[in-house]
Amino acid sequence: MSDLDDPACRALLAGVKVCRISSGAGTALLPTQGTLKDTRYPLRRPVIMLVTEGKSGLGTGFASFVAGHKGQRIILKQGLAPAHTPAREVMIVTP
Repeated sequence: MSDLDDPACRALLAGVKVCRISSGAGTALLPTQGTLKDTRYPLRRPVIMLVTEGKSGLGTGFASFVAGHKGQRIILKQGLAPAHTPAREVMIVTP
């Protein structure tokens, strides 16, 4: 549903409604990056990668990429909560 260039995905996304939920007596929350990261949103699951290769191969390389800087940035840009937020370096230039 994240391919906004595809008209079918855009039509499907237009029909999706996100509702707030709560875990009991607390306030109802939307699933945002912040509520997922600080574990306040009750319907969250961690993503665990198990690599069962005998040697370093494609699976190990993919797991390393996802855990690295570029992989965590991709997860962040998709609206999910990465395990660690990539640092953002900003250079301010004054005229």
